[in-house]
Amino acid sequence: VDRQIGAIVLAYNDADLELAGRMCSSDGLMAVPITCNPDELAGRLAGLAAVRPIVDQLQRENQILRRFDNGLNTQITQIDEEMRLAARLQVDFLPRSLPECENISFKVFFRPASYVSGDIYDATRLDEEHVGLFVADAVGHGMPAALLTIFLKRTLETKKISKDGYRLVPPDQALAHLNDELLSQQLS
Repeated sequence: VDRQIGAIVLAYNDADLELAGRMCSSDGLMAVPITCNPDELAGRLAGLAAVRPIVDQLQRENQILRRFDNGLNTQITQIDEEMRLAARLQVDFLPRSLPECENISFKVFFRPASYVSGDIYDATRLDEEHVGLFVADAVGHGMPAALLTIFLKRTLETKKISKDGYRLVPPDQALAHLNDELLSQQLS
C-alpha cells in the first residue's frame, strides 16, 4: 500500500469481503472472495496491470501539482504581505490631522474596498484665511489607481512660495497645472 502497488485481497467470507472492500477502496487494492474462479482472478489481475501506468502517470502529475501549489502559495503570501504594506503606505500619505477653523471641523472615514484604492483626500490650511480641500478618486481599483492618486496629491500645487512671500493658486490654475503634469507623464 505504501508504494501504491495494485494488489488483490482474497476474503474468506462475506463479512471479510465487506471489510476488505472498505479498506481497499482507495489504496489500489481489490477485494475478491476466495471462491472466485481462476479466470475471474486472472481478469482482475490483468485489469490492475492495465491501469498501473495510468495510476503512475497520475501520481507524477499529482506531485508536480503539489510542488506548483506550494510555489503558488508562497507567491500569494508574498503578494498579500506587499499589498498590506502598500495599504499602510497609502494611509501614511493621508493627513494625520485635519485643520481646525472657527466654525468648521473636518472628520474623515477612510476605508478602501480592497487593500488600496484610488481614493485620496487632504485638507490643509493654506494661510490664516484659507483652507484647501482635496478629494480624488482615480478611475479603476487597486494598486494602479492608488499610485495615480498619490501622484495627483503630490503634484497638486495650491500655493506658490517665493522670496517675497506666497501666492495662493486659484483652483482652476491648480487643476490646469495638475492636468498638464499628468499629461506630460504620458501614462497608458
